[in-house]
Amino acid sequence: MTFFCVLYSYAEKVNIEKAEKVARSYVRTVPRLKSKDNIQFSRTVFKEVKPDNSLRASQEEAMYYVFSMNNDEGFIIVSADDAAVPVLGYSENGSYDAGNPNLSYWLDCLAQEIAQGIENDIQTHLNF
Repeated sequence: MTFFCVLYSYAEKVNIEKAEKVARSYVRTVPRLKSKDNIQFSRTVFKEVKPDNSLRASQEEAMYYVFSMNNDEGFIIVSADDAAVPVLGYSENGSYDAGNPNLSYWLDCLAQEIAQGIENDIQTHLNF
């Protein structure tokens, strides 16, 4: 007999320390990344968010964190809000380049989705 439990909770911010734990844990699960154990915080990317409640002013919120692996021998991007999947992406080599137009466009789209989740106070669905 199998039971499924779905818990509903409102999206919460993920701090840098928790994001780093997520990055370290994720790296250990990907065989090609296991040797890249030197994870270092690189940057936080922010986006302006206007809460659904019009009485509150808009403010900048963290959308995701970037961590470099082994001194720019790859990077991992971790969501700053649990409204999104924890790991948004990674690269096995190179460094995060905010000037790359394709990467910037894709990450801007992800940041917009995360911002909409924050603005609309969406619920996350945790399946156990």
